[in-house]
Amino acid sequence: MATVTTALQAATGNSQRGRNAYMVENTINFADHTVDPSAGDVVQAITVPAGSLILAAGLEVITALTIANTGSDETIDLGTDTEADKYVDGFDADAASAGDYAAADATAAGPEVHGTANTIDMTFAGTGDGISAGKIRVWAIMMDVSTMGDMTADEVDRDTLA
Repeated sequence: MATVTTALQAATGNSQRGRNAYMVENTINFADHTVDPSAGDVVQAITVPAGSLILAAGLEVITALTIANTGSDETIDLGTDTEADKYVDGFDADAASAGDYAAADATAAGPEVHGTANTIDMTFAGTGDGISAGKIRVWAIMMDVSTMGDMTADEVDRDTLA
């Protein structure tokens, strides 16, 4: 099993008005990152900063995958190291065409908070020897829920300021 880490997309999402939910996406080009489903390869797609809440995540096929051994049974799970198929479970990669979205896992227990930095990963399974071309967009909706620090006002002696 190999883990591809060179395709990671960093996550950001604060605004001038405070913290908001934000979307991060990353398109994985398998011409640049060949994976072997029969070896259970993992592609790390999106970084999850410490103190982040993952509200949802999913996959979209941009370009159909080119898979060695036609007729094989490649699937993709999407999750974290906590649960590899938290967001997508058993997406049929070899039957997918451009524009297909992976259905969200209906048994997922809802959003998850990560106290330490993590990644959202695609885990491959099947009998094919390799995926050598095609593109998949991985997306996630996240929010920073780490502490905002001390929000109390500082006391100031107005006579000292004069």
